[in-house]
Amino acid sequence: MNPRKFALIIHIENGDLTILGKTCRYCPACELIIAHQSDLEAELANSFSRFDPEVLGNPYLVIGTVELKAWRQGLQRPLPLAHIRDRTSEFKRVLKLSVDRGGWKPAGRHPRLPI
Repeated sequence: MNPRKFALIIHIENGDLTILGKTCRYCPACELIIAHQSDLEAELANSFSRFDPEVLGNPYLVIGTVELKAWRQGLQRPLPLAHIRDRTSEFKRVLKLSVDRGGWKPAGRHPRLPI
């Protein structure tokens, strides 16, 4: 896993599309991008608390990535949606991963998965 900068395109319910520059973990072998939900939500809260506090806490979905060059251009001046759409790569699948820390658990609470 290598850290790499991505421009994530995010749809916020009752809001709009936003593009957030974020350093995420990336596995080049399987083309997997990993962003921690808590980090992502903290950056979204920081951004929207200044510009549009009404959308804070709304459900959101990270739908893909935008070319970094197009994202940087959009920081300087607003770009038309068609321009951004042409430079967007949608995710094939969105996975939600969680970690089981292991340790002692009462019988029957967490069945073991077959290997």
